[in-house]
Amino acid sequence: MARRYYSSRTKPGKLTLVDLHYKVQNLYLLFRDKDFFKGKAQITSYDIPAEIKHEAAIALAFQPFPFDGWSQEELTEDHVFDVLEFLYDHVSRPGNLVRMTDDSGFNYDDYDGYDENAGQDDFRNKANSFLSDYRTGFELTKNGTILALGTEGVQHILDAEIIPFDERNVDSKVRNAIAKWRNRHLSLSDKKEAIRELADVFEWLKKTNKLEAVLDKKDESAIFEIANQFGIRHHDPKQKTNYDRAIWYSWIFHFYLATYHAAIRLLIKKNGQILAAIKANVFKQSNFAGSCLEHLSSWRFEKGEAVFLYAQKDSFFADLLKNREQQAILRSVCAQVLGQPARIVVRLKEASEAE
Repeated sequence: MARRYYSSRTKPGKLTLVDLHYKVQNLYLLFRDKDFFKGKAQITSYDIPAEIKHEAAIALAFQPFPFDGWSQEELTEDHVFDVLEFLYDHVSRPGNLVRMTDDSGFNYDDYDGYDENAGQDDFRNKANSFLSDYRTGFELTKNGTILALGTEGVQHILDAEIIPFDERNVDSKVRNAIAKWRNRHLSLSDKKEAIRELADVFEWLKKTNKLEAVLDKKDESAIFEIANQFGIRHHDPKQKTNYDRAIWYSWIFHFYLATYHAAIRLLIKKNGQILAAIKANVFKQSNFAGSCLEHLSSWRFEKGEAVFLYAQKDSFFADLLKNREQQAILRSVCAQVLGQPARIVVRLKEASEAE
């Protein structure tokens, strides 16, 4: 990570659009002179091929080359960010300079290869060293998209790890909601949609009886009252409408996101404790069945089913637990630990299911 110097640390957000353009120009020149654009765009310090100019003109809404030749009308935030993303797609770190010989016997020096991932990491780190100082702060992400950082103080919530839980019903939806929220052209309707997506995650957790495992009933009710009373979901004349949406949408989104992080971590912790109890009690009845559970990839309890999931490589142990005797042991232990009868399901994990 690039070092942030005094004025950047003490006065963040001071860069103007003109300053940003100047930074991007110098970023381009820095990496051009180190031949980081030679591998994928054939750009060098002495030549910009016509092909990359044509490609840029097609991909972007204007012609960015040369960078110091932009008109006043072309100097917009969208153009600067477009160019940063375009350059990111065409950067790669050159390898070692070696002596080569062409088919005619001519000797010349060139690089023995280019590393795209390393080049993009270098470029992204350098770009992010100043993007955070423009307006409210931005960053160039690993997938090459420029997103808003988020308000200082809540940025860590946006950056917090999405712990694998349920890719299809939870994880992917939370990632989509965060991506929508961080869009630099975020509108009020976009904010509402991002909040609704998080509300849908809580709805699924409620219907699968997961929320009640980690939240009190009144806390669970409060989550949905916020979405329903503030017009995020449904359409009811009794809903509140006389509030500043820009302010309250931000509060609701970050409250939902923080609650999601807490709830999922509590669920994972609770599931781990329950599984440990199941394993301990199974071992008391059968070392054979208990040893099979040691190779378990994950498990869950929902809608009256205790589902034990195995990776493809451990299918042998899954098959052993499908035996009638082992199923009876699992059924007895799960009823004891869970406090209710449970149907036992032992199967292999699908590709879409998180580890």
